[in-house]
Amino acid sequence: MTSQGGKTGYIQISSKGDHLVLHEMWTGDDYDLKHLSGDNFLMAVTNWAVHFNRDKTKAVISVEVRRTDLWTKVK
Repeated sequence: MTSQGGKTGYIQISSKGDHLVLHEMWTGDDYDLKHLSGDNFLMAVTNWAVHFNRDKTKAVISVEVRRTDLWTKVK
């Protein structure tokens, strides 16, 4: 996924055991995502809200982090 606004960076989100992990490609850092409900998660270390946005077919098209950063899925 890439972010909006001037700079391009990539994150990768994958499942690991019973939770999701957000991987920052530019730093190599991993962050566990705690499931709250539906498409809402919390980044464990920072307590940032993470929300998955879906299209009409229910496919994930983007992720919002902190309600300020929008990351769009790269195909």
